[in-house]
Amino acid sequence: MKLIIYVLVFFIITSCVNKKDTINKVFTKKEIQTIDKIINFYDSFVYSKSNIEFTIGKAYLTFLNKTCPLVDENGGDISPLIPERTNKIILYNSLDRNVLSDIFDIRDSINAYNRKTKEYIKIYMPYTFSINYQGKYIEFLKKLSKRNPFFEEYYQLVTNISHFKTTQFI
Repeated sequence: MKLIIYVLVFFIITSCVNKKDTINKVFTKKEIQTIDKIINFYDSFVYSKSNIEFTIGKAYLTFLNKTCPLVDENGGDISPLIPERTNKIILYNSLDRNVLSDIFDIRDSINAYNRKTKEYIKIYMPYTFSINYQGKYIEFLKKLSKRNPFFEEYYQLVTNISHFKTTQFI
């Protein structure tokens, strides 16, 4: 779920910011292409679960409004928020892991908390992504935070979350 939220926020950020101004100062061309590929993958997934006629922002809101209650009903099972495993593996195998490692912390498992059983369980997946808190995405947010109060609040939220991070979600 975190990755979907990061993708949504990154989409909003890239829509609102002059790309040549900040994005190109932080990310290489190859990193931007990789991020675009991930965003396009999740955009397609969200459109498939909401409505193709919506703008992408409305599609994400519709998707989250429709699927978040399912997560609560199923004791925190986040599977409705995540694309099929096979599709993710195909995408992730097509990405340059060296490019991604400066943006994401990439692992092969996650510790997920099940609210029904009140236990943490280790789930092995081919890949899990969370933000690399010493990486370029945080650097990017820091630069944006100096220009806009919205990004300053988001930057503070993301960096504060990193201090309490105990569970990773896709």
